Amino acid sequence: MRTHTPAWHTAAPLWSVALQDETRKRFRQPSILRFKTDAFMEELQGVLADRPNQLQNFVARPENWREEAAGWESAVSNAALKLYQPTQQRFYLIAASLVCRVPGLPDKRVASDERTTFVLRRLIDEQEYAWIPAVGWQSVAVCGQICEGEEQLPLFGMGFEQKGQPRRLLAGFVPVASRETFQATASLDPIVAAPDGDPLSEPRMVRFRTEVVTALSLLRDDMPDDAAEAREVFAFALFDLMQFLNVHLKDVRREISRSDGEPIEFDDEDREALHAFLVANLGKSLLQQVWRHEAEIEEGLVNYDDLFDDLSELKLSTGQINGVINDLDIPIPESEAAGTLVTLVEAALPQEDETEQPSTTPTPKLDPRAGSEYVVRCVYERPRCKGLPIVSEPTRAFQLASFFDSDAPARPIRITMPVDTSISGLRKYPKNVSFLLSDELRKQIERVQNIALSDLDSGDINAAQTIDLGMLCSLSIPIITICAMILLMIIVQLLNIVFWWLPFFKICIPLNLKAET
Repeated sequence: MRTHTPAWHTAAPLWSVALQDETRKRFRQPSILRFKTDAFMEELQGVLADRPNQLQNFVARPENWREEAAGWESAVSNAALKLYQPTQQRFYLIAASLVCRVPGLPDKRVASDERTTFVLRRLIDEQEYAWIPAVGWQSVAVCGQICEGEEQLPLFGMGFEQKGQPRRLLAGFVPVASRETFQATASLDPIVAAPDGDPLSEPRMVRFRTEVVTALSLLRDDMPDDAAEAREVFAFALFDLMQFLNVHLKDVRREISRSDGEPIEFDDEDREALHAFLVANLGKSLLQQVWRHEAEIEEGLVNYDDLFDDLSELKLSTGQINGVINDLDIPIPESEAAGTLVTLVEAALPQEDETEQPSTTPTPKLDPRAGSEYVVRCVYERPRCKGLPIVSEPTRAFQLASFFDSDAPARPIRITMPVDTSISGLRKYPKNVSFLLSDELRKQIERVQNIALSDLDSGDINAAQTIDLGMLCSLSIPIITICAMILLMIIVQLLNIVFWWLPFFKICIPLNLKAET
């Protein structure tokens, strides 16, 4: 069965603009999409169905209530990206594509026992911290690439067509509104000392083991029968190795890439030993050739036969590739042994200053203080495969707005008054509903009746009413009260008809009174 190394990239509809970036950094990053309507899911489905190339118009960018903005930026601005809450009519989705690292970057099929999720990470002193419910924020440098118990949020798939080919986009809802909903019961960052020799205690080594060591180990244990396929996987592993050196050991990568001039003298003996080991076991020409094709390999456009045909002596067979991997002393994934290459890389890495211990005060999940930054990473887990989960590059750093953020856009509020004001229409409303118009508003409404727009320009409008009475239209009078009033009025009128003549009669009764003597 032919297998390919999966990788995370930004959403496929954004590839055309992402590849225009010189560094191609955003091509490897999941994107944050921004919507401003409650029907954002229907809006996303409509865009993917009819015009997927227009998805770039929904990429989040810095905005506020004074200047609303969204869309792909040709150059990322230095302004802080702030995500607002649904109550402020802003909704954000993570969008990414899980692909196979082969020409064309086809979508990776996710099996039923596999899952794709994303994690929210907090940045403290440029270090990532993972959220563990009922525990708090914990340094990724302590727990590894994915922390045990870390909150993982689901990604869902959405199909669309791009250039006549079916594609799949993975998206997830960013929980901006949960900033005050979770309370940590432990410290902000309960850092525990990593055991000696723990391979997950150093995030840089976690990346090296995941991208380079695991790939070479799996290739050796399950060597394809097709030599071209084996060279393809081998080329990606070497490319990941050169990328790692370019980020964390630049002097080693520069010395490998140099083809002329006197060799440089390394300031560190460990880096010199690593350089000598790579040149002796892989060959400087092979590593240079792979690094020269960096752009094509990253985009999945390189022809691997041509890559190795450039130097005929490097067109390796499956047996030769297996021998090179053994020479590098790559351990099996379950083994606790480090291996020569891992040991040399770990020793050559520069030491990082220990970060200051955070406060132990209980804290909410999302820091209410201004300026706290977060990133999102997508995760692909394969229980049947050896090695660690496939984790994407982090998204652009962003902040989370509070409920009363002063920069937040205002949600439009529309109060619709009754259209049908007839008796039957008003009966449809509950009896406790009332509509209140102030005296000033009533007078203004009466003044603009039966006038044209030209009258507003000339100031020729009706005069204000002299009677200053507010209007209260209430529908809270019970029907029995109305019936009683009607019946009372009828009875009064009947009595008035019968006894209207009474005031015309004056009855006098004579009294026979005798005066006493």
